[in-house]
Amino acid sequence: MITKKELKGFLEGKWDVTFEQIVKELKVDKREFNIIKKKLEELEEDGWIRKSFCGDHKIDEYDLGIKQGYH
Repeated sequence: MITKKELKGFLEGKWDVTFEQIVKELKVDKREFNIIKKKLEELEEDGWIRKSFCGDHKIDEYDLGIKQGYH
């Protein structure tokens, strides 16, 4: 199981990361998808990442949040 700290470290300094990329690169089991989604929501609430919709690719992406220096 991926911890919130591991997920935070994985997303540090990254732009345009999709949920699919996260689960693929971290080798997350499908049974853990809801847990990872909840942790992503928590990181968004913490200001570590921000979630946005990419109109070009028609998918949600995660980018740097204010706590990573994005203003």
